[in-house]
This record gives sequence, structure tokens and C-alpha cells, in this order.
Amino acid sequence: MKEIIKEFVEGFKGLTKDLGIELSDKTNGNYSSNKMRFEIGEYITKFVIDKIKLGDIDNFLKDASNKLTKTNKDSGLSHTNLNYFRKFYKKYRNQPDLAEKAFELSWSKNIALLKDKLNDDERNYYLNRAIADDWSVKDIERQIQDDSFDNFLNEIEQNNYQFNIKALRIRNYKSLENINISNPSMLLVFAGANASGKSNIFEAIEFLMHAAMTTGTIAFDIFGGVENVVNFKASKQNGQILEIILDLSFGSNNHNIRFGLKYDIQSKQLTREFTGIKKLDEKIVNSFSRIFIDNYKKAENKLKIYNKLWIDASNLSSILKVILEDKKKKAEIIEWIQILIPEIESVSVEKDFSGKEELIVIEKSYPDKPFAGNLISEGTHNIIALLTLFYQTNQPQFVCIEEPETGLNPAVLSELIPFLREMTEKYHHHIWITTHSASLVAELSENELIIVNKKKGATQTNQCKEGDFEKMRPDEAWMSNMLKGGGLPW
Repeated sequence: MKEIIKEFVEGFKGLTKDLGIELSDKTNGNYSSNKMRFEIGEYITKFVIDKIKLGDIDNFLKDASNKLTKTNKDSGLSHTNLNYFRKFYKKYRNQPDLAEKAFELSWSKNIALLKDKLNDDERNYYLNRAIADDWSVKDIERQIQDDSFDNFLNEIEQNNYQFNIKALRIRNYKSLENINISNPSMLLVFAGANASGKSNIFEAIEFLMHAAMTTGTIAFDIFGGVENVVNFKASKQNGQILEIILDLSFGSNNHNIRFGLKYDIQSKQLTREFTGIKKLDEKIVNSFSRIFIDNYKKAENKLKIYNKLWIDASNLSSILKVILEDKKKKAEIIEWIQILIPEIESVSVEKDFSGKEELIVIEKSYPDKPFAGNLISEGTHNIIALLTLFYQTNQPQFVCIEEPETGLNPAVLSELIPFLREMTEKYHHHIWITTHSASLVAELSENELIIVNKKKGATQTNQCKEGDFEKMRPDEAWMSNMLKGGGLPW
């Protein structure tokens, strides 16, 4: 055993020398020291697997600790700490995302998390909260003892997984070099010219959701490859990061949750920063829809979820059919259709002669002559698609709609914004829209409008705030080029 301990100590000293950091209690809060503890834990784990019988490991570590601390009792290499180093490595070795979070905490806080038998979801929750809320060791211990994780899950389930968007940050996604949106309104309109980068904002969020549904870097392949996603200038510089981060809050206590990703452009390393709670991650992904009705080009190469409306609404009939089986939803949809398009009497989904399900519209002027398929006007089709979108689930949604004004006359647009507001208030949907329609902008308040422009190839955004319209109508303020950022629709 003496020879094995000697071998262990020599290897240990060689490792710490290579790391170039002296382990001591004084480095408890240092990122490098926790990373070093992780590497020491790896060394210990692999050494004992190869050299020590399972039942002898604890005694071996006691003897090894005595040898290591013979000249320095305060080195932080006690028998207890060596065991924690080993646990630290074993707990996070297959979870690099969680390990990065653990590296941010002091060693004493990590020990508090290692003491309890937490599953991965629980551990990730306490890691996130400890970082976000700067919990002390006692806070961590109390929160674990009080089962705050279970309480959190119960609360958000009772609230139907309702969440608020606190912020969106995007860096180096296509033309989005540095976009920051803080405390957005639930109804939010991005107004600007074509090719200003409005759609890139929605596409970046869609990319984030695809990254949550796939493994590795498959999301890049779905969106045309890294070269088609990463900002061109950033791809030519060292040390650049592609970043898409949604900050969300859940529950009455506004538990802050980060849902995002980072991609190191140089090392090609993709790091996911999701909640780590499988059910919650799934709920966030399933809440998201991006819609660009009838735009088949935008719908190419994206994953399709078959119980949701697709980006081009090409599966409208199958989704609407299910919704219309719910009498309450059907009544609400018919009521809204008659407000937005008064000449419509009713809608249904029926099979044609070939057995294909087809959207049927009956107008008040022609009650005996139903319109189907291509006979339905573009505007009517688009309104029905939007209604289908909002009623496709009973849970709150995060919906990004591209240019909903397509095919609609200004009179319908004046009713559309009140409808969308009711969807946010009644169902807690987050509804974000891109537009270059002055008629739609005319119905907005300041906190509902973001002006989008492009300068020197980079998309820029400006969140309007109270007073920006200077008592003018929103569309007049926009068209007069008074609003910061400009972003006129031409």
C-alpha cells in the first residue's frame, strides 16, 4: 500500500504542477480552483478504479491525505475534501453544462450541493438559483431542506406553465451583431424595411428552439450550416461567440430561468444553457411557433411538429379540425372571424372527393355556396390561420408572426391589434410581430413598438418608450422619421 500511496502522491504533485495553481482554502471562490478540483477529482477517480478495491477506497484516501498534508495542514487536501473532489468529478463528468455552472460557485456552496442526494433536474435548479440569486451556503441548505424545487414545479404546473419574457439577447447571428431587448411588452411589433433583419430576430429564436430539440450541432445543419448562421464579420475574428439567450421568469416569485445557447465560433463548441428540467424545457419549446403564412421558402428544412401549425400554415386544415371539435373554442373562433371579417358566417374542415381534408368557408351572402381551397381569399385564409395558431393549445404560447398584414385591408388591421391584445391578456400569449405596415403601426402604443434598421450590414433595434410619439399618431411619428433608429418601411 505504501508504494501505491507514493505513486498516487507523485502523480498528484505532477498534476498540480501542470495546472500551475496551488490548491488552498484561500482560492475557494476562484473559477480556476474549482476547475482544478474537478481535474483532481478525475485523477483520484481513475487512480482508485485502477489500483484500489472498492471497500478500501476510504482508508486509502485517508492515508493519501495524511501524506499530502504532512507539511501543510491547511492545504485543503483533507480526507473529506479528497472525497468531495471525487464526488465533484463523478457528478459532473458527463454534464459539461452543469459543470460550468458549478465552477462559478464557491467550493463551500458546491459541497452543500454535493451533500444531498439530488437528481439532475434538482441539482440544476439549485445551481441556477444559487448563481442568479447569489445564495449563501445556508440559503442553499435551507432551500433544499424546504423542497423548493418541488414547490417550484408544483406552482408552475398550477399556473399552466405561464411565463414572462424578461429579456432577449442575440450576438453574431447573421446580421444581428448585438441585439438586446429588455422587459418587452407581451404584444411586441418590430417595424422596419425589408432586409433590415427583422426576420433574423425571429429566426434566431427558432434556431434556439431547434437546438433544444436536437443534439450536437444538428441545428446548424437544419439552418444551412454554420457559415449560413454565424455573422460574417464575427467568423473572421478570434474570440467571438454566437449567443442567443432568453431570460424567462416563472411563478409568483418570478423565478428567473435562462434558456439559451452559446457557440464558440473559433473552437466550434456549442454550449446549451437550458433549464435542465426536462419537462420545463419541453414546455418552453412547445410554446414557441414562428409563422410566415404561405411562405414556403421560409419553411424549408425546418423540423415540423405535427400537433402544431407549421411556419407556412400548410397543415392548417388538420390542426383546425381538432380545434373545432372543442365547442367553446369553435364558438370563440367563429365570433372572432365575424368581428375581423363580418361577411363570414362559419368555417369548417371537411373531406373532398379524394378524401383530403379541406378548409370550408361559408359567407353570409352565399349561404348555399361554400368556398373551399384556392377559392378562399388570401386575407380570409390568413385570418383563419392566425386564429388557429392561438387556439391550437390550452397553454400560454410564445408566437412570432411574420407580416400578418399580408392580404388584409387597413380596416381589418385596425381590429387585428385589439384582437392580439386580448390574446395576450386572456391566454397569456406572448405575440411578437414583424411588419412594414403603417396601418398596423398606427394602432400601437409606445411600449409595443421596436424600430428596426440596418447600418453597415448590422441590424439595429430601438425600443420605443413613453413620450417617443410626442403626442402624434404612431404611424405619423414613424413616417416622419422622428423615432430613434429610423427604420422606415422602404
